[in-house]
Amino acid sequence: MTNNYVFSATDNSFYPTELREMYEHAGTWPHDARPVDDTSFAEFSGFAPEGKSRGAGDDGFPCWVDILPPVVDELIVTASVEK
Repeated sequence: MTNNYVFSATDNSFYPTELREMYEHAGTWPHDARPVDDTSFAEFSGFAPEGKSRGAGDDGFPCWVDILPPVVDELIVTASVEK
């Protein structure tokens, strides 16, 4: 198992470990970086399953979460834009 990436639950983003020094120099390396194996990176950086989006589990690792249905205000805005 190789760990070429870390995952930040706060940012919902992956960061390549080979660039850690550059991120640290810029002050942008995430405080909650969790090592993930390349298999997890490939799964969660690709297309999400239908009705899902990438999020973070209680353990801080990436997981698929249900996409919430739009609220009424969002439906109104969408309808007015489509006119």
